[in-house]
Amino acid sequence: MEHLREDLAGKRNSDQAKAYISQALRRLGGARTLAIKPRSFKISKGTADALREIEHEHNLVRDALVNRLIVLMRGRRGLLRALDLPDAVRWSSDYGSTLHVGPLPNLLEVLSDPLYNLRVECQRVHGCGLHALDLPPELVGLSLYLEDEDVPGTDASALREAWAAELNMLADAERFTDGLTPIRPRT
Repeated sequence: MEHLREDLAGKRNSDQAKAYISQALRRLGGARTLAIKPRSFKISKGTADALREIEHEHNLVRDALVNRLIVLMRGRRGLLRALDLPDAVRWSSDYGSTLHVGPLPNLLEVLSDPLYNLRVECQRVHGCGLHALDLPPELVGLSLYLEDEDVPGTDASALREAWAAELNMLADAERFTDGLTPIRPRT
């Protein structure tokens, strides 16, 4: 929860962004390649309370968060490539870069912070926290935050599209003028 709070500090989804993420998540569930099935997880009351608080503070889609965590924990190569993150790193942790001889201490360390290496690499490669990283458009349903300009149908999105159209017209005009010969003053 501490990393989630840190990554989303100062960000809150508008109601339109939340609805868009929720719709996109439902569309993901309908895709054959990403079979999302209802599941129940038992978590401690403290974790549930903290999650509820973060959910309200940032206007999150809770199911997007849970599914995002599962997708990230799986660490599939295709997703990691799409996020421009490596699929393997030299073992690193807060306790040093060596592995214990027995597997249980290593397992306990990984379970205490399972997204540690992904988080470190995300910060190194993209300069942001893992929970703040934008996902590919196909996975927008796993987004935790979207700017309104990224939500179709919002005023901010329409304004960005209008600016893009203006810039394209200017670029077209510049390309047209590139082939013109200069006018020479008559002497």
